Parts: sequence; C-alpha cells; structure tokens
Amino acid sequence: MIDSTFKDETGLVKQVILRYRRTDSLSTWSISDVWTQYLTTTTAYRTENNISFHKLSFPINSFITWNGNDANTLDEEMYYYDYFHEPGTYNSCHFDSTISIIQIDENNYVQKKYGHEVYATNVGLILKEVDDLGKENGVVVNGMEYRMKVISYGNQ
Repeated sequence: MIDSTFKDETGLVKQVILRYRRTDSLSTWSISDVWTQYLTTTTAYRTENNISFHKLSFPINSFITWNGNDANTLDEEMYYYDYFHEPGTYNSCHFDSTISIIQIDENNYVQKKYGHEVYATNVGLILKEVDDLGKENGVVVNGMEYRMKVISYGNQ
C-alpha cells in the first residue's frame, strides 16, 4: 500500500510503501516491511530492506537492458523486458496491460538462478518469482524458491 510521499535531500519525490503479511486468509494483516520507491523520466527504483534496485528503465522496448543492481553493491544483474503491454490473468484477477521483467536467468550444472517480476498498469507488482538453487552433479540439493502472486487488489 502506498502510504505517503516525501521529498528526499536531492529533491526527488519518493513514495513510502507499507507491506503487509498474514499467515493465512483468516489471520489479520500486520505490517511486515516499509519500502520506498521513486520514478524519473528514465528509471524506476525501489528500495527493499534498505537495498535499492533499478526495477524499470524507460523507454520500454525489447532492446533495452540495464543493471538492476546499479544502485547497490550486489553483483551486476542485467534486466530486460520479456514482454510489455500484454493482458494477463493471475488467480482470476484480469489485467489489461502487464509488463514482464527478467532479472536473472542462469541454469547450469551447478546452479539455477532465476528472477522474474510482472507489473500491471495502475496496480503495481502482481507476480514475483525468485529461484536461487545449488546443484550437485546437475541435481538441486539446496537453495530457495520464492513465489508471490496477486490474489486480489484495491480496497478488497
């Protein structure tokens, strides 16, 4: 949920995002994280857990790539648009226009690293997938698989 906006020391207008979680559909929601985000004419950045990520780059086209970690100290990850302005349906939620960003897609004999996000116009993030898996002899032996998918949005 976008909570508020403020101007930082450089004059950028940033939005404060309150993230909520619950353990199941019967539990009450509680704040889990406070993030920020900002938009310029050529970029969109989001700070998650005090780490800034370059989420989108403009103009949107199928030729552009950018380092999603250009504002932090993590290894370079070259993001690109998988598709854009496509309709999509996730968990019975229909969206007229979505955009898909591949953040990393490496799958070899010793590891699988995959990052993918989908955003919907006037909604925001609707899908997030992250795999960080270690392999031995080509077989997954440890790691993490993370999935978030919209189940509803708005004032529901």
